[in-house]
Amino acid sequence: MLQQFVDQLKQKYPSIQDIRIPEENALSTVVASEQADSSATPDETKAELPSDSSEAVSASETEDSTESKKESEENTEEQRASEKKKMSVEASALAGQSFSPVIIIRRYQLKTVTALLSDIGAWADEHQCQIIPVILTPKETEQLQGFLFKDRELTPEQIVESYRSREGYPANARRHIVVALEEIQRLLRNVEQDYPTSGQHALGNGQYIQSLFTQLTHWGATIFHKPYSNALDIWSFLLEQFPGHRSLSRPENAHFPLRLEAFIQRHRMLAPLASQTFDNNDLEIENLSQPLLLMARSLRIEATRRLTSLSERKQRSRKRFLATTVSLGSIVLVALAAWWFLRPPVLASIKLPKGSTPGGIVGNYYGGQNFNRFLNKRADRQINMYWQSSPLQKVPADYFSVRWKGFLEAPHDGKYRICAEYDDGAQLRIDKKELINDWRVGGSRTKCKVLHLEKGWHSLYMQMFEARGGAIAKLSWERPKRPGIRPIPARHLCCTK
Repeated sequence: MLQQFVDQLKQKYPSIQDIRIPEENALSTVVASEQADSSATPDETKAELPSDSSEAVSASETEDSTESKKESEENTEEQRASEKKKMSVEASALAGQSFSPVIIIRRYQLKTVTALLSDIGAWADEHQCQIIPVILTPKETEQLQGFLFKDRELTPEQIVESYRSREGYPANARRHIVVALEEIQRLLRNVEQDYPTSGQHALGNGQYIQSLFTQLTHWGATIFHKPYSNALDIWSFLLEQFPGHRSLSRPENAHFPLRLEAFIQRHRMLAPLASQTFDNNDLEIENLSQPLLLMARSLRIEATRRLTSLSERKQRSRKRFLATTVSLGSIVLVALAAWWFLRPPVLASIKLPKGSTPGGIVGNYYGGQNFNRFLNKRADRQINMYWQSSPLQKVPADYFSVRWKGFLEAPHDGKYRICAEYDDGAQLRIDKKELINDWRVGGSRTKCKVLHLEKGWHSLYMQMFEARGGAIAKLSWERPKRPGIRPIPARHLCCTK
């Protein structure tokens, strides 16, 4: 009967790979007896013929055909009676029993599983028994190898112990414990954010925290290799393992199980009431969750410390050292690269043309803002002018422009700060590198640029224009190891012709 039902389920649901029955279940006994009955083929119809077989044969030949038909009908009735009796025996064996077969299904689909459970429930009701199957996928079955026919709820001790015989211990056990504790932390944070809206709601949250509390203490006992007795004793033991923890060592945490149970009892009494206030329930739930969050974090650290082998610690130290070295090296390389690409360029020196005479620089003066017409020229010892009137004979006081073209001498290799003060507009280039390009009408202003100059002479090009008012043209520098911005002396300018 039961074996036929199992076969029917496999035919109706092709996704079922196998149905396994635990050996200790009474169900397995019933199935085994059915299989034995079906495999047995008692030959009750055959009997040894007597020695005088010829006489028996001749007697049978004389029997009437109606008598043989009557005998076959009697045999059929006997078989039916035997089957009914067998079914009655099987039904009496199933009645009142509770079974937990393991059904392995290729893919866990809600629609298929719902229909399967409905068929199992209907058959169990018909035969007055209880069948609570465990439905698993092949991958889940593989992961639970060795636990399928043990306790339905695996304990942390069993899980950690199962890893001892596998390759990769203790790293695989450590990862499992850390993931479990992280999941407990996540669920506790979810409860903290769930504001209770009724007494029943608060009661559910309290019972949920109690369940997480039990799981947490069980994992804690497993980490410290302590037999699990009850959550209260294990909690006290765990608090003793972290005596220096500023938050866990608070006095109220020693009575955490009492606080949790009092919260549950309060809302178990208040749940049926219609009018209630819930102003402080969220704060109370938060106060109940915080010690568990802290304990879960501490247990994660302890599990990592205990389940990390010496070789793995050395390997981690080497990796950490290597990572630190690579990080610092990368930072240094990036800094050097940034300095190299962002540093001011080093400008090479050049030779002065033959016949050049240092001691000043020639300025060509023009009328108009854009060198409209040449008016005069002069060897200026410095570019350090402030004009309130005409700068030179034939040159007007306003609307004129000046161009200096020559050379600048760097007495030493190094970094120079080159500054120009001008009114109105100005342009400045050294060795064809543009430092200032501010060709517009405006008041007096100063701009500076930093250059790395090689010792020797460098080409200099500066020009300015004046619109109206006072006119300014000043070229200054700050030399290496000589702080302070000063006008460039005449001896470092060329040429006077």
